[in-house]
Order: sequence, then C-alpha cells, then structure tokens
Amino acid sequence: MIRFFKSPQPAALFMVPVIVILLWLQVMVKQPAGMMLPFHWQEALPRFLVMFIAVALVSLEAIYMNNLFNRHEVLGKNSYLPAFLYVLLMSFALPVLWLHPVLIANIFLLVALDKTFSLFKNETAALALFDGGFMISMASFFYFPAVLFFAWFIISIAILRPFSFREWLIACIGFVLPYFFMSVYFFWNDRLVSKWESGIRLFASKTPDISFVTGRPLFWLFLLTGFLFLLSMGKFRRNFYKNVVKTRLCQQLLMLYMVFAVLSAFLSTSVDFFQLTLLAIPFSLFFSNYFLLVKKKTWIPELLLWSLIILIAWNHL
Repeated sequence: MIRFFKSPQPAALFMVPVIVILLWLQVMVKQPAGMMLPFHWQEALPRFLVMFIAVALVSLEAIYMNNLFNRHEVLGKNSYLPAFLYVLLMSFALPVLWLHPVLIANIFLLVALDKTFSLFKNETAALALFDGGFMISMASFFYFPAVLFFAWFIISIAILRPFSFREWLIACIGFVLPYFFMSVYFFWNDRLVSKWESGIRLFASKTPDISFVTGRPLFWLFLLTGFLFLLSMGKFRRNFYKNVVKTRLCQQLLMLYMVFAVLSAFLSTSVDFFQLTLLAIPFSLFFSNYFLLVKKKTWIPELLLWSLIILIAWNHL
C-alpha cells in the first residue's frame, strides 16, 4: 500500500476518489441514526446530492493538497501519500461523514496555504498576499474559528519575507474585504448593528466544551494516531536539516498551522468530531514524511498504515 502511493505514478491519484467513495458509501446509501444534521440550506437539496458534494470536496481537497505539497517541495520528494492519508483522516469516523463546516473551510485554507508557500522569494507577492488574507476570511464565513488562521498568515509573512508595512496592509485588506461586503449588505437591509452585536456577544460568551463521547473504537484510533504522530515528529526532527531551505520553511509553517488549528477550538462553543478534521492537513504531511523516510526493509510502517485503515473501518460500524 505504501509503495503504491509512495511513487508519483498517476494511477495512485486516480485511486483517491475511489477510496473516498468506498469510505463514504455507507452514508451515501443510508444516513446512520444519530448523525448530525447538515446546514439548513442543505435541507432543500436531495440528500444524495449533498453527500455527492461532500465526497467531491474531500477528493478535490486531497488532490489539490497533494499537488501543492509536490509543487512547493514540502516533502522534499513527489508522492501521493498525502492525498491518501488526507482522505483517511477526513473519514475517520461516521460523525464526520457529512458536509460539515470544516470540510468547506478546508478548501479555502488550502488555497491560503498555496498562496503562503508562494511568498518564498517572490518578487511580485502583492496578489498572493491579498489572496491569502481573502481566502482565510472566506473560510471563517463557513467555520468562524478559522479566523484565527489570519494570525498564522501574518506570522508566516514575517517568517518568509522581510518586514514591509505595505505587504502587511495588503494582507489585512484582503482579509477585511469579505466582512466589509457583508457589512454593506446588512446595512442595506437595516441589520448592520444587530448582526454585529449578536456576533460579538456570541464570540464573547464562548466556553468550549468537549461534546463528543469516545467509545472503544475511537479510543484505539486516537491512540494509534497519537503514536503515529510521535513517530512522525521524531523522524521530522532527525531529518529536518537535511532538507532544502524552502522545504524546511514550509514544514515549519505547517507545524505552526497545526498549533493554530488546535487553538481555534477555543473559539468554538463546543469541540465536536468534525472540528478534529482541521488537523487533517498538517497530519497528512507529517505522517507522509514518516512513511517516506522510514527504512524500506522494515514491515512496521505497513503494519501501522493497515492498522489505521482497520481502525477507521471499525469506527464506521
């Protein structure tokens, strides 16, 4: 399995949508009891169409993320492992198999990542700076805690480029613009003050609680994921300085991205299953890095990957 997705052969990329369909087939056919309801606007659409959109988004995000990792040399070598691991992590349990806010926000955050990585030694960075701020703002429309990633974007600019007030201003304008348009719309409908007051009140009263219960299948999955993360961090630390400068910087930014993904939980009223998928992007990188760098003769990585697949399947029962 690792060898198949490790190689940059196009066949591996074509398998990504197939794997997503296999993982999501159960909820595409029948909605399990107790599954969270989708957005209100989805109720007007046929359920199969909503699930098709969700499956298409997971596949598109996996392929796009893999492409930007390869294009920006984030892993140091081309591979389709990130796409494969992303679809696994985005499908880790039944409660996340629906068109949830993070699934939509992730496509905007991936574009923001792409624009951020492109800032490295870029002589004409104005458009990328504007687009990065704009995409993070759009992500926050679907999943408000994503607003915290703008702080990550500003820190990334400070790491990748020499200080320029003009560039920081461009990024801020890109971020503020969607909220400006939204405010104009509410102003036209005489709801500007009430909407902002309710939003500020909701933000100020947030007290995040863990609202999900972990059963035995989920416990073992979290345990294995934590173990894989520790192995990945060990391999990441030992091989960090063997990479080229751009690869090291991109990996550092994804480590910082992971920190902000965890911190974003504090902007939520409750921490639910679907919010954990915000970690799928950085975890896909670090797990892929481990599987790429581990010795070829050992059977342990293959065992770990198949264990992850089996535990995900167990959580789908």
